[in-house]
Amino acid sequence: MMNLTLTQEVSELIIKNGVSDYIKQLSDSISGFIKTKDYGEDLQSIYIGIICVSPEFDFFFKIRKPKYKKGKEIIIQDDRPYELISALVYDVKLDHGKYVRANENEVKKMLSSELLNSLVAFNSVRIKAFDRQRFEADIAQHLNQYIQ
Repeated sequence: MMNLTLTQEVSELIIKNGVSDYIKQLSDSISGFIKTKDYGEDLQSIYIGIICVSPEFDFFFKIRKPKYKKGKEIIIQDDRPYELISALVYDVKLDHGKYVRANENEVKKMLSSELLNSLVAFNSVRIKAFDRQRFEADIAQHLNQYIQ
């Protein structure tokens, strides 16, 4: 069983214009889609931190490099504990200005594109028993359906 969660570090404008709601919807959508899938025993959880903050706060939010940990570990993200079981954790930084000005359809398309592009994070980690090709194909297919 696979788990994929999008966590958020966003500024007030992103919350006010609803972008954070779309991030949550996308996280729930992918999570529901992927939880019945099995891509191999060495990767059970993926946590992608979505960072979209005003330029003046950019300095405080550095992108974490992809980190893979086999086995169990507990981390604190969004002030909540997450139990990581054979997990990959990494961040994606979104262009605050673009998202503040975008409408719902544009936000969904940009989020889907950013998420798909972020899968290059797998290039910097080594996960033995994981069907990356099938995983990426499934994610791409789901994201295409999401933006329809």
